[in-house]
Amino acid sequence: MAHPRTAHIQGSMAALLTPFRENGEMWLEPIPDLLQFQRERGNVGVVSGGTNGEATSLSVSERKSL
Repeated sequence: MAHPRTAHIQGSMAALLTPFRENGEMWLEPIPDLLQFQRERGNVGVVSGGTNGEATSLSVSERKSL
């Protein structure tokens, strides 16, 4: 049985790559293109900051920006 908060979600959600610059800063500019890429392939949503455990390496401010 689906959880009531997520029962309406149908389809796949991809773990989104978090782009970083060579100096280690997050690189937010490519994110709209990454989201469009996922939409075009039929994904209904994304999970950000979790593909390689980077969420625990980001500050709260960085996670909010992402």
